[in-house]
Amino acid sequence: MKAFFSLEDGDIKQFKASIHAQFAANPYHNYTGNDIAQYEGFYASVIFAWLSSVPLQLVVENCTNKGCIDMSVETDDTSILLNLR
Repeated sequence: MKAFFSLEDGDIKQFKASIHAQFAANPYHNYTGNDIAQYEGFYASVIFAWLSSVPLQLVVENCTNKGCIDMSVETDDTSILLNLR
């Protein structure tokens, strides 16, 4: 929920800290001994599942004439574009 409230408040630093905390909470053995952490889809899936639990508008893999936006997160007042590489 911290991520949701930080986005509602426009606090990008807190939103970034929330994402870091989410990954830090993942058990060590979930991403060691394999190469999953090398794949963008791993990060995108975790962030998408996590942000899907709160009332935000999410758009993933939005292709434009200038490239592909990995994920757009929208609130009533804010739009954030995430590059997950």
